[in-house]
Amino acid sequence: MSRLRGIINSHVKRAVLCIMAAAAIIQILGCDKSIKITTGLRDDVIFNLSGSQCSLSQIMIVLINEKNMYERDFGQGIWNKSVQNISMEESVKEGIKEQQVYVDAMYLFAKDKDIALNKEEEEKISQAAQEYFDTLTDTEKSIINVTLDDIKDIYRKSLMSRKVYDSIAGRVEYEVSDEEARVMSAMYIYINGKDEASHAKVTEAYNKIAAGGDFYTVATEYSDDEIIQIDLGRDEFVEEIEAAAFELKADEHTDVLETKQGYYIVKCVENYIKDKTESNKILILTSKQNEEFLKAFNPFLENLELDFNNKAWDSIKLSDYGQCTTVTLFQVYNKYFE
Repeated sequence: MSRLRGIINSHVKRAVLCIMAAAAIIQILGCDKSIKITTGLRDDVIFNLSGSQCSLSQIMIVLINEKNMYERDFGQGIWNKSVQNISMEESVKEGIKEQQVYVDAMYLFAKDKDIALNKEEEEKISQAAQEYFDTLTDTEKSIINVTLDDIKDIYRKSLMSRKVYDSIAGRVEYEVSDEEARVMSAMYIYINGKDEASHAKVTEAYNKIAAGGDFYTVATEYSDDEIIQIDLGRDEFVEEIEAAAFELKADEHTDVLETKQGYYIVKCVENYIKDKTESNKILILTSKQNEEFLKAFNPFLENLELDFNNKAWDSIKLSDYGQCTTVTLFQVYNKYFE
């Protein structure tokens, strides 16, 4: 999966909204009336979403920043890899395409909800855009053909998107309990299959543990899964195994547990990991906020129409932008609006 780098204020919201982007774009593109693969747009316009345009220079500055972050984190060789038979370049491009269409959709939604920026926010956008624009070399400005107004527009749409999200998601009042968010650490043995040999194998493993054998050592010898120890939250594992695991106290283990695929034995290492539980509370609350936002946003998406300049988009090759090293587009944005 492409690491979509969102533009919503907090790290959690960026992650959630970037996941939402793919589903939203499918909804925009899913109806024949909603998408026009066109050559009617000017060469310098990459898409028009119901009147909201994204220029080629705007999407390129976002794409190049993403490209350079990948190279910073994973090295130049990242572009030699593929994900599910899709090249990393195409994966990254598709992610940015979804992200930018999604941001424009949220921008239109914000305008529909009469969300506006105040004078102070507009001034901060100008300051942030100028700060970032000044980091670009003359070569980068020339190759990308980016202007100060392009950066202001990116930041303005980003902030409007965040404000409309917050205005709706902020209505959610939900207190996540420790038990709902609890994250535990467990070790397990998995024996694949339901035949007599599999049953004999798991019985032998269980007998060694019951006799005082070290669980990890037995798991290393018997388990058919390479993974032995995991941190586990609710709704993250095989349902019946998870239910039994969360009943355990530290150092307790289950009896042999049977599933459709095979057998498990689970041992609790730590039944409450405080820091990870607290982090999980944030994720659960954000999920609730996400649901609330989508209830309002999805009907709005149904009326949007997208004209996309595939000819211009398909001609973009990341290798043509080796002289562009900029990487701080959203770092500067976050400095002003986080």
